[in-house]
Amino acid sequence: MNSKYFFIQQNGAVKKLGRKDLYAVKYCDGRVFRVFGDGFFAWLNPGEAIPLYEVVENPVAKGNICRTEYYFSKDARSAIQQLTRDNVKAAFAGDAKFEEALDLQFGSDRDLYAYDSYNKCYRLDRVYAICK
Repeated sequence: MNSKYFFIQQNGAVKKLGRKDLYAVKYCDGRVFRVFGDGFFAWLNPGEAIPLYEVVENPVAKGNICRTEYYFSKDARSAIQQLTRDNVKAAFAGDAKFEEALDLQFGSDRDLYAYDSYNKCYRLDRVYAICK
């Protein structure tokens, strides 16, 4: 996926697009990947206020394990950053209610990508929506 160009099938025609001309790619199975910098980020929650992404890093050597890294962006136009409480707080600096909720609701960075199956959304999105 680290090619310079993409060939996209749209309305029966194939188009050649440069990597810099793409925002995201939606596969036939419904998965959406955001193209940012040199990476492809699986978009976990398209349409939500705080986009969340994951990248699965496959093992490159025998004995290594698969690793999943999580990322976010302040909104759909913003740069992608590693998903940590400090980064989320910095991105939303000045939103005191949300910053306080982050401290109260999320004990660790790992909690930020927890899924709320009852409300069918990620907890971070739910807390943000409640603070608005």
